[in-house]
Amino acid sequence: MKSFVKIIPATCIAVMLCHVVIAQQPGYSDISISSISLNAAGAVKKVPAVSKSNNPADHPVTTTISGDILKCSITVNNASNANAYGAKLIVVLPAGATVSIATLPSNATPVSERVATGGGPGYIQFDLKVIFSNQPVTVEFTFNRSTGTNKLSAFVFCGVPDANATNNYKDVTY
Repeated sequence: MKSFVKIIPATCIAVMLCHVVIAQQPGYSDISISSISLNAAGAVKKVPAVSKSNNPADHPVTTTISGDILKCSITVNNASNANAYGAKLIVVLPAGATVSIATLPSNATPVSERVATGGGPGYIQFDLKVIFSNQPVTVEFTFNRSTGTNKLSAFVFCGVPDANATNNYKDVTY
């Protein structure tokens, strides 16, 4: 019985040491979506302010950006010492949103899966290739606003093991 009692602490120490070595292996990436934004990017409109005065000088005009076209900006970061090879970013679009192929960066591929149920591509896949350590990559694109909820979801992954996969997803609603 005494030898069994000695084996238990030794085994626990060995397991803890192995866990620390495995968790800190070189070659692990830590890619994440550090920011995502969705803003109006349509044409500039002049909107007259409401005034009860008959004097035209008392009728200021403000400019606003139309929300017919939305601009999405997503920044992906790699917070580890290892480079994240084979990185891809998937952005799920709202049903009915249409993307102009001409406005997409060259590393983007639109995938149409919802044409029969509302039109437009289902998602856009960005091939980010390599995300170097502590060198963020930002992708931007515009799309015509959907008539429904304008919510985008983004997910990033790579071919290198990720030390913290919980920060690989974000969404945004306009």
